[in-house]
Amino acid sequence: MRMIGRAVVLCVAGTAVLTGCGAQDGLAAAGAGADGSAPVTAAPASAVTPDADGLPCPASQLGAPAIDGGLPALTLPCLGPGPSEVTLSGLVGQPVLLNVWATWCPPCRAEMPLLAELSAAAGDRLTVLGVNVLDDPTAAAEFAAQVPLASVADPDGRTRAELGWTGPPVTYFVDSSGQVVHRTYGQIEDAATLRDDIRRYLGVEVPA
Repeated sequence: MRMIGRAVVLCVAGTAVLTGCGAQDGLAAAGAGADGSAPVTAAPASAVTPDADGLPCPASQLGAPAIDGGLPALTLPCLGPGPSEVTLSGLVGQPVLLNVWATWCPPCRAEMPLLAELSAAAGDRLTVLGVNVLDDPTAAAEFAAQVPLASVADPDGRTRAELGWTGPPVTYFVDSSGQVVHRTYGQIEDAATLRDDIRRYLGVEVPA
């Protein structure tokens, strides 16, 4: 019986790593440490310093209003070189793949290289943008530059209520009109599956 209980615990833990990180992980990262250490206060968005070694964020219509069923009208600082800010609702004109991630989330770190490779292969066919949440902006900027993937910072988790995520990673498929047409919760399975989904939901062919 003891062995069965241990196996169940391991299975549940493994499933959590493969699918996504719970919201509690983010709260621990942005607040009190799980080990009882002193609280870590998330840096405000205005404190983010762009990292010149990272990828530039895409241009957006700053201050664009949100449309029904679209991305929220939130303006967030870029983790890389200019433009210094991105309005999510202003990402219109071409399809967008928006990925919510954090450095403290193992599935996020595992899928980031895949997203970076896809972004490079897609070129101007598709905008690929990360949203780093409940994280230390400096650590996030360094990680995003190493991958590399263009990302904005949401250290206070303002996108949680607007986008409806409970824990990263979550990937949003947004068509050229700004409508969110599909969501993938948890870690992306593989590059082939992601390309198939982009073709199915956004009508974009990304070369392998």
